[in-house]
Amino acid sequence: MKIFFYKTIFIFILIYILIELTIIYQIKNFEKKLLSYISKDNILLIKQKILKEIDYLSRQDRILEPNVANKIKIIIDKLKFELSF
Repeated sequence: MKIFFYKTIFIFILIYILIELTIIYQIKNFEKKLLSYISKDNILLIKQKILKEIDYLSRQDRILEPNVANKIKIIIDKLKFELSF
């Protein structure tokens, strides 16, 4: 009975270590990456890129290609139809 108990404890410890080394490590790694993306510097950089792109698009005559504009128009018309009920 003691041997079974010791083996069971040993297996649970190994499973815990395995989980700690794989799943929890990946979660912590993802959390670090996420925190680095939402840092103030990155937010300012993304904001500047968006504003630069908006400025570039505002100087153009056509923003969308005709085929893309037609597809968006079809989607908007369908949404208007569905919302009218």
